[in-house]
Amino acid sequence: MQELGHVDLGYGDVVTSILLCLLIWIILYFLLCLYNHRRSYEWNCRALTAFHATVVTSLAMWCCLVQGPWPFTDPGGPNTPLEQLVCTMSVAYFLFDFSWCLYFKTEAPIMLVHHFISILGLGMTVFRGIYGTEMSATLLGTEFTNPMLQFRWFLRETGNYETIIGEINDVLFMTCFGVLRIGIGSYLLYCYLNHPRPDLYGRIGGVSIYLIGWAFWISIVKFAFKKYGSDHKRGRKNKAKIIVENCDGNGKITEVNGNANKIKQN
Repeated sequence: MQELGHVDLGYGDVVTSILLCLLIWIILYFLLCLYNHRRSYEWNCRALTAFHATVVTSLAMWCCLVQGPWPFTDPGGPNTPLEQLVCTMSVAYFLFDFSWCLYFKTEAPIMLVHHFISILGLGMTVFRGIYGTEMSATLLGTEFTNPMLQFRWFLRETGNYETIIGEINDVLFMTCFGVLRIGIGSYLLYCYLNHPRPDLYGRIGGVSIYLIGWAFWISIVKFAFKKYGSDHKRGRKNKAKIIVENCDGNGKITEVNGNANKIKQN
């Protein structure tokens, strides 16, 4: 791990940084809509979602695994410059996506709650200049599976979901979600709550996002039982209505008699 400095920004600087990043996300979205005008607004928003997840996951991985501090043993400290950048980019993105979801009225209440808690947590991180280490680890765990979820939706839209590629993607998504958010996430929360440094706000935020992850996980497990249960093995002849709450704070999938309609996810 490297010895790094810490950020010391005033509120005005933080607000300016967030607004600048928000403007960049908005410009990127409109450029996608102009360039890819034959696709729907949701298609382009999901493309931007996948791009954000890929960038943030890569940067958060560098923060946690290369730069440090190590989130399992040293949480609650001041943000490093890279942690501040990652959280600023993400809070700006979630502000954009939350506004998009409200405008198009596509999200279920649990998704809006997820977005709102994410904005609060990331906002406190960038304004207070702390929690960056654990927030980077959280972003790594929650956003890692996001591109798989977007890819699943793209496969459905193009009629390629019922293929071996769609099957592999579903298995990878469920496996990674369970390992990262339920397995490693549980251990991270245990270490976090038993560390003396994090304050009450950090602990409440950590428990809140963890519980939402469990709500998503329960929906995923229900989906897995329905998909791979006895009805599926018989060719799903009497396929029932399946509703899957998206895991990463990303949306809701509704499938009726093989016709899927996906509501925008995070």
